[in-house]
Amino acid sequence: MTGIAPKVAGVVVLYECDADIVANLATYADDLDALVIVDNSAARTPAAEAAAAAHRHGTYVFNGANLGVAAALNIGVARARAAGASFLLTMDQDSSFDVVPFRTFRDLVLALPFLDELAVAAPVFEGAPAAPDGPVAVDSDTVITSGSIVNLANQAQVGPFDERLFIDEVDHDFCLRARDAGLRVVAVPSVRLCHRLGQPGTVSLLGHTLGWSVHGPVRHYYMVRNGLYMLGKHRRRHRAYGLRRIARTGSTVAAALLLAPGRRARFQLVLRAVADYRAGRMGPLAAAPGFSAAP
Repeated sequence: MTGIAPKVAGVVVLYECDADIVANLATYADDLDALVIVDNSAARTPAAEAAAAAHRHGTYVFNGANLGVAAALNIGVARARAAGASFLLTMDQDSSFDVVPFRTFRDLVLALPFLDELAVAAPVFEGAPAAPDGPVAVDSDTVITSGSIVNLANQAQVGPFDERLFIDEVDHDFCLRARDAGLRVVAVPSVRLCHRLGQPGTVSLLGHTLGWSVHGPVRHYYMVRNGLYMLGKHRRRHRAYGLRRIARTGSTVAAALLLAPGRRARFQLVLRAVADYRAGRMGPLAAAPGFSAAP
C-alpha cells in the first residue's frame, strides 16, 4: 500500500477483568487510530471505560452479559470498519506488548510485501526461542487471537468469527477458513507477546508442589466440545489439524482430571461437552445445578 498510511484500530475483549487493564492498554493503545473495548462482564469495568474515554478515538461497549469472544470480535470488526480502519488488532485483557513495542510489530506487518494476500499476522508468545536472523514472517496453520492484526480488506472473504464456538477455537477456525480462501496466516518471530494462559496455581505430585497454569472445569467443556466441532467442520481440508487439536486437548484435560481440583465437575462437563456436540448444542453453556456456566 502506498500514500496515506492505513488506519489500524484495536479491539479488546473483557470478561470479569482481573488483569491490570490500564497497564496492558498502555503498551499499545496510543499507537492505534481507534480503540474499541468490548466488555462481556456482568457489571461495567470502570478502569476500562475511563481508558476508552481517554483515548482520542476510544469506544467502550458494555454488553451487560457474556456474549462470547466471537461476538465481541465481530462487534470490534464492525466498529473498526465504521471508524475507517483497514486493519484490526485483536487483544484480550491479559495480553501486553512488553518486550517489543507494538509500534514495531504494526510497522513490520504493514510493510509485508504480501500484504494484499494477508488474512492475519501475529506475534509469538513471550519465552519463544529467539530468531533474530530469520524471516520477518513465517506461514502458520493458525495463530491465537490476542496480539493478532487482521487485514479487514480480506476479512470479508473469510466471514465473521463463528459465534457458535462462543469461546475457544474461535481464532483457529478463522485462520483455517482464511487459508481455505487462499489467504496467508503468518507469525512474526521477532515480536513477543506477554499473554497469560489459564489460572496460575499449584498441584501436588509425588510429594512435590509444582506450579501449573490450569483452566477451570467449564473452560474444559468448551475445549472438548469445540474441538469436536472443529474436527467435524474442517474434516475435509484440515482433518490432520483437527486430530492434533483433539489429541492435545485430550492430554490437557486428562492431566487436569488427574491432578487439578474439581475432578468430578471436570469429568461431568467433559461428558456433557461430548453430548452437546453430538446434539448440535453450541453457543454458551447453559447453567446446570452444581456449577456456574461462566468460563
